[in-house]
Amino acid sequence: MTTQQQLSQDRQIRALHATAAVYERAVSGGKGLRLRVSPTGRKVWMYRYRNRVSGALELMVLGVYPEMGLADARDELRRQRAIVKEHGSARQFRTAEVAEKRAALVAKLAADERAAFTVRLLVDEYLNEASNTLKSWRVVDHSLRKCVVAEIGDKPAHEVTRRDVIGLLEKLNKRGAMVQANRVLAYFRRCCNWAIAKDKLTGNPCAMIERNREQAKERFLSDSEIAKFLKYLPESSVDEAIADIYRLILLTGLRPGEAVALALDDIDIKAKTIRLKATKNGRTHIVPMTVHVEAIAKRRIQDGTSWLFPAPRDPRKHVRGDALNAPFRETIAALNIPPATPHDLRRTFATGLARNGAPRLLIALALNHTIPGITSVYDRHGYEKEMRALLVKWATRVNRLAKQKDPLSKGGKRSRDR
Repeated sequence: MTTQQQLSQDRQIRALHATAAVYERAVSGGKGLRLRVSPTGRKVWMYRYRNRVSGALELMVLGVYPEMGLADARDELRRQRAIVKEHGSARQFRTAEVAEKRAALVAKLAADERAAFTVRLLVDEYLNEASNTLKSWRVVDHSLRKCVVAEIGDKPAHEVTRRDVIGLLEKLNKRGAMVQANRVLAYFRRCCNWAIAKDKLTGNPCAMIERNREQAKERFLSDSEIAKFLKYLPESSVDEAIADIYRLILLTGLRPGEAVALALDDIDIKAKTIRLKATKNGRTHIVPMTVHVEAIAKRRIQDGTSWLFPAPRDPRKHVRGDALNAPFRETIAALNIPPATPHDLRRTFATGLARNGAPRLLIALALNHTIPGITSVYDRHGYEKEMRALLVKWATRVNRLAKQKDPLSKGGKRSRDR
């Protein structure tokens, strides 16, 4: 077809007008090439051919005029005719091609999404949802961010391998933090299991990794160490509220995390009891208050906060559990006695009860341990009298060891326990 003929045909195509119904016109110069004109005036290039396999007549869209001109329409026609010759149907080939491209796009989007879901994002989402259920949320948050996110935080979560997890645990083990390595493994395993349940991961990289063997801690303060510790506290630089938390743990056997999180609603001065609801085993723990514990509570109760030990900078929150560690470590070092932790005060309390002749059942109740057979709150209430006697006896012994008027407070006359 000459240029002149092509221009003439192009003018004819432009001159086609819309009618009330759709109509088609065959276009010369290309077998099967047609132009469809709709009532709106839209003109579409069509290719009509016979399926070489089924023999059925098929019709497919090549493009829209004038975006696709006559010359381009003929080029596309030749390409589609070659496809029919090779594959039998241009329309089916296009459908398969579109499906393949769509699948490739979906796969790419999924890959991009997996790549964007890093360990950092995994930990953020897990902690955000678990913050309302984890009792030791702050500890878990600190461990995962310091030991996991800091090491592999930018790695896509689905690419994390057992080798990656073993590597970060080995770093902790080499530092001698064997117990911490166990906790990190447990926390990250739980985090990954959460992601699997949420269909964010398909496997847990912590699976089949064995934890370190742990030896039960036996450290407790001896009688002489108790005396040194209590005598030194008023003279030390330890904040008075922190010092009172140490005294409270020693006198009641509360866990450090429970002691710092005591709410004013937990304290019943009239009944002389602490009714602790937020405990490790989820069971209400009733602690009889001796006069020294009562004195600590009275001097710590203040307006404007819901906590017995409010955080210095934000009284809406309580003192953080890790705020106890450094002052305690410095105090123990200053006394030149073997290293100990705030939790060892709880073990000292239990040891002291045992030395005073307390039966194992009452010691377990005083520590709020779960005891087989003791299942009802009523049973625990039934031992309150015996528990009070034990705590009074223990407080009396602690005072006697310190050999001063009132080692459990910052001064004042010696009180009698009742």
